[in-house]
Amino acid sequence: MKRTDEYRLEAFEMKALRRILRVSWTANKTNSWVLEQAGVHRSLLANVKKQGVEIFRSRHPRRGQNSGKRTLPGNRKSGRPKTT
Repeated sequence: MKRTDEYRLEAFEMKALRRILRVSWTANKTNSWVLEQAGVHRSLLANVKKQGVEIFRSRHPRRGQNSGKRTLPGNRKSGRPKTT
């Protein structure tokens, strides 16, 4: 997992908590204050790392392993047909 993905997960977690607590993003409340009010600790990033990042990789086929291209039997070639 890249560091930018970690930043995005942390930002999403704080955004969700602020929305649950109905705290505006323009209000001068720190992240630690929001966490204290919610009575939780940051755990989303730890859970994602624990699961082996399968949440992000499950959407993309892995290279070399059943790439998803299906071949149908017959003589027709793939691509644009020839103009004849």
